[in-house]
Amino acid sequence: METTVSTALGTDSGVPGSEVGFDEESCQSEIPSRGERRRVRQLRRVRRWGLLVLGAQLVVLVLWSLLQVNRFVEMPDFGGFYQAWYLIGHGVLNPGPGWWKAQAIFIMWPLALFAAIWPHPITLLVIQDLAIVGAEAVAFFWLTDIVRKRPGTPFFALSGLGLLLLVADPWIYWSASWDYHSEAVGAFFAILAARELFRGRARGWLWSGLTLLSGLIPATYLVGIGISLAFRRRFLYCLILVGAVAIWLLVMLKLGAGAGLLGSAKTSIPQSSSNPLISAVHYELGAFGHLLSYRLDIFANLAPAGLIGFFTAPVFALAAVMLTESAAATSYNSIVPSFQNLGVYVFLPVGTVLALCWLYRRFGRRLGAVLMTLVAVNALGWAIVWIPQAKAHWLRVSASEAAVLRRAQTMIGADDEVVASQGVVGDFAGRSHFFYLQGQPPLEVPIDSPTTWFIVAPYAGVETETVPQSMAIIDYLATVLRARLIFQDDGIWVFRWHLPPGQKSAVAAIPRAPTTFPAWLYRTGAGRHVLSGPVQSWRLQSDGPAGPLLYGDYWLEGVGRYQANVRFQSAGPTDVQVWDDSSGALLSNTQYAATHGIVDANTVVSVTKNDPLTPNPPYKGVWPFRTEPNPGFHGDDLEITVLVPAGVNASVYSVSLSRVAPSRADVSDRAKQRARPSG
Repeated sequence: METTVSTALGTDSGVPGSEVGFDEESCQSEIPSRGERRRVRQLRRVRRWGLLVLGAQLVVLVLWSLLQVNRFVEMPDFGGFYQAWYLIGHGVLNPGPGWWKAQAIFIMWPLALFAAIWPHPITLLVIQDLAIVGAEAVAFFWLTDIVRKRPGTPFFALSGLGLLLLVADPWIYWSASWDYHSEAVGAFFAILAARELFRGRARGWLWSGLTLLSGLIPATYLVGIGISLAFRRRFLYCLILVGAVAIWLLVMLKLGAGAGLLGSAKTSIPQSSSNPLISAVHYELGAFGHLLSYRLDIFANLAPAGLIGFFTAPVFALAAVMLTESAAATSYNSIVPSFQNLGVYVFLPVGTVLALCWLYRRFGRRLGAVLMTLVAVNALGWAIVWIPQAKAHWLRVSASEAAVLRRAQTMIGADDEVVASQGVVGDFAGRSHFFYLQGQPPLEVPIDSPTTWFIVAPYAGVETETVPQSMAIIDYLATVLRARLIFQDDGIWVFRWHLPPGQKSAVAAIPRAPTTFPAWLYRTGAGRHVLSGPVQSWRLQSDGPAGPLLYGDYWLEGVGRYQANVRFQSAGPTDVQVWDDSSGALLSNTQYAATHGIVDANTVVSVTKNDPLTPNPPYKGVWPFRTEPNPGFHGDDLEITVLVPAGVNASVYSVSLSRVAPSRADVSDRAKQRARPSG
């Protein structure tokens, strides 16, 4: 029973003074036995095959990154890193006021050397891909060390299973898909540090230092590693490592780094401005009250790489630190499986193989084989369910939309500022000034260049603003700012605006989205956009074929009654429809004969409590391979469409949707519900 506790925590099973790891150099320092030489040959052979598999995975990740760059799907997180990396590589050592203070990511300065060689978005993504696969390679070498050092365990089977847990984990691919983040480089240095410190090697301190330079979040990984070293009875290593992290965090927080990070903690404990280190501790403590509510996502983070590995020394403390950080963050996206917990995905297979080694030796070959099979089947199940979903989730810019964005990119000067929708802004960030459109207006957009380009893509990319919010921006650019419309194509609008002579900067104040919009903002399938002459005369004009003259005006609304209005004129029969796109229900269909001049078509529709509350609900997987994703926008997507037959000359000028008072029947129903006795 003594070996039971010690091995489960990561110590060796009955070999005094041994390490969690196989030191090939120590084996070669003495005259090796024939069996030892055979084991070394096996180790080298399986590592060669493992590197080939990981190399193939790297090719897949690089090709995926290239496709993402070509599709312009990079978002603001990528844009912030890319701008800093690009500017530092071009000699601007201070890429922005206090850029380093966001999370003290000093590793960006040496990485910017690659920007001087090939300053393109794909380069930064390839760096991330290399870091991810590099971390997997270190994990694979570590787990083969563990298996090789435990005689009586199936070396090839367990090593192959560990490799499967790494390359089949869907969250590895999701992490690589979501922009660029410092967690990838940090996880690479952290697992290098952990492996070397577990083996008692001094160069682990070098990797620990590079982990600190990778940002405040990766720095906290070292706290988990230090606690793990305490499980291995390396108490001095633990004290040095945790103490170094505490000093580093204290200095960085005193200098002002990570203020926004700490401010996002979900905790009721008051944050101490006089002692930022205590605030950092509060940041972690604030997560514990939320862990239970995130149990499904916590399980999803751990399950693909083997849940049992969580309870081993190399993994437990580190994974606990990462998951509590994610749970503490304000954004629900942090706990959803992705880059925030990348370190868990590369460390966990090491712990899973370690646990299986102990179980195999403790309970015998038969149970060990069953457990290995279950772990493999579970890993394949997560991979089959979730890896194909990466394309649908992240690749939300079509090839034709990407061609439009590429056309706009060729027109923009190197010194011009770019203001773009957040779903497509990333690739435009290689310049001194860029800004992304995100959140509900009113918005204040800083303009700091003589020439500013506005690129608004209401329907493209992973957007966090609704279509009306994007349309309010386009309407403001055309009617208030009087920016010049360069072109619009495939739902993407490109404007250019020049600062007045003698003015060095300005602020574009975009108001809240109105309830009435000009029709020319929206899509048409049976007409064309008339965008010449005064803006007041712009409209949608039928172009001969039958079909929707107006569509794509998505209004995100809750339960209630709404009045839809369309201002149009038509020389023939016209249908005005209102759809609830969330439920696929046709709420209203009104037919109009030929009009004499411009008319206003009004209709009242209702969204009930029985209708879906979330349009296009996010994919949750299938049991037991499920997550609880960010629910997205709350409400129903209502759409007003105008249909015309072939050959009818018609024009649409405006469209609106506004809430109206509930009907008497609705009020009566609600009164009856309130009057019912409870129970």
